[in-house]
Amino acid sequence: MSNIIKYVFLIIEISEFITGICGNGFIALVLCADSLKSKTISLLDFIFTCLAISRIGMVFILLLDGIRIVFHPEILDSHQVIEVTFDFFWNMSNSLATWCAACLSIFYFLKLSNFSHPFFLWLKWRRNRVVFTIMLGFCLSLFFNLLNIKFNTLRVSDHLEIENNLTWEKCMPKTQYYSSQILLHLGSLIPLAVSLILFFLLIFSLWRHTRQMTHHAKGSKDLNTGVLVRTRNTLTSFIILLVVHYLATFMLTWFYFTLENDMTFIAAQTVAFLYPAIHPFILILGSRKLRQISVNLLRQIESCVKRL
Repeated sequence: MSNIIKYVFLIIEISEFITGICGNGFIALVLCADSLKSKTISLLDFIFTCLAISRIGMVFILLLDGIRIVFHPEILDSHQVIEVTFDFFWNMSNSLATWCAACLSIFYFLKLSNFSHPFFLWLKWRRNRVVFTIMLGFCLSLFFNLLNIKFNTLRVSDHLEIENNLTWEKCMPKTQYYSSQILLHLGSLIPLAVSLILFFLLIFSLWRHTRQMTHHAKGSKDLNTGVLVRTRNTLTSFIILLVVHYLATFMLTWFYFTLENDMTFIAAQTVAFLYPAIHPFILILGSRKLRQISVNLLRQIESCVKRL
């Protein structure tokens, strides 16, 4: 019975993988083609592209790990370097997606919110420079994180070459290795906190602005009010998926460290799949350029199907 449930979760993960590849691949291809055509790229398009590429890596790693759990759950016990390599690429893609999401939150907050504080106005006029500086700081942080993971990989490899017959626990204590992984995941709380704080501030600003516009319009229909409402709904769905992804990621790290139950792990993994699989379509619907290109693409596909 447990094997059947594992196969069900794997089928769900495969469908989430296909969805994530289609959505993120579409964003990456469209924005890369547009930047090559115009020979320029805006900061927002650059963030979207980095976010899409990192999520493609995330869904690949999650699917491979799900296949490993279902068909070869014992492979990590005999091939420790594979486990560390998985962690290396997972931390790289997850960190990139985390900080890109935070930069996206900062960009939209500075662009859409309306506060009269002089410091906020100073940041608003320099939002591209502010977001770019934060991304440079993230790159430095990611570099040190990857150095730490690479050091763990080399240390495991050296132990395995010297003492081939030793188990994982003997060659390197599991608590020592996973404590470093937990610290890396705790570092992602910073961009999560930034995203949450800016989300609530932006929602408050949009709510106040919508109320003012509705009051001045005296009940008449205002297109700008509808745009603000759609923006609020898009941001709300984004932050819900982001929080669910963070919780599932922390659960994966904790279960990996404490539990031997593969069923619980693959269930949490399926939940973690939702964010990189669903959010790209929210970005497509929220971006006028991506939405228009997707509509044209669907029309072309529909016409090709009718010809057949």
